[in-house]
Parts: sequence; structure tokens; C-alpha cells
Amino acid sequence: MNAVDEVRDRYTCPCRHELQVFGGGRHRRYFEITDTALVDPVMSGVCPACRRPLPGKNFS
Repeated sequence: MNAVDEVRDRYTCPCRHELQVFGGGRHRRYFEITDTALVDPVMSGVCPACRRPLPGKNFS
């Protein structure tokens, strides 16, 4: 199964920055809305705009 087959969803951070979300729980993958090719996931576990932790990530 590839990213195109998965359900696309959006996450809106409290700072109002939106990301595409694929998967669930700790397996969520976040991408910028503009990343239509889904080649550069947000790997830091935090919102790129405000640095708040993203849900479902455990980077400890």
C-alpha cells in the first residue's frame, strides 16, 4: 500500500499551520500541504511553524 492508497487527512496546529497526515497513532506521517509528491515528511516531530509537538509522535 502506498501513500496514495491511504486516507488523506489534515492536522491543524494551534498556530493554524496545516499538515497532511497519513496513518494513525505512532505511525502517523506528516507532510506539508504543498508537498504533493509526498517526498519530504516532517521528521522532527514538531510543527514546522511554531515547534509545538505533533500528535502521535514519540521522539524521546
